[in-house]
Amino acid sequence: VLIQIGISAPERGDDYHRTRNEVTELVNRINEMWPGTVQFQECSESSMKLQQRLALMRAADIAVVTPIRDGLNLTPLEYTIAHQDALTPRGKSDGRRRGLCILSEFASCTRVMRGALHVNPWKISEIANAIYQALHMTEDERMRRISTACEFVTRVTTQRWALAV
Repeated sequence: VLIQIGISAPERGDDYHRTRNEVTELVNRINEMWPGTVQFQECSESSMKLQQRLALMRAADIAVVTPIRDGLNLTPLEYTIAHQDALTPRGKSDGRRRGLCILSEFASCTRVMRGALHVNPWKISEIANAIYQALHMTEDERMRRISTACEFVTRVTTQRWALAV
């Protein structure tokens, strides 16, 4: 199952409208060939609450976050929190190969998300290879990457940042 979430950005003007029209056209073309395959629902950032995002992230085995430019993107950090239990005995035995983030080298958090697989979003083959790698990597490497990501996210909290400032 593939779930793609994009947050509406009407403040981006013509770019937003072109992108929305292109996505709608692609959804329609895919559904013409394979009826019901893609369900598209546009939502604003304010309507997608943290609990909803975390539930979707929890259901996902892989998160692919590939902006070509970025402000402060917390999605990879939230995804990591949603999967930190993958390191527990119960999480290791649940049969899921989950918890890996594929992250654009241009994302704001790339430097600190060392457990993620880093890609150039302009290179589609890199993204495809990273998805393949995430789905087929050894359990040891997956656990090492999740552990690295979780260590940063749980150690460097906003409270710690505030105290450091």
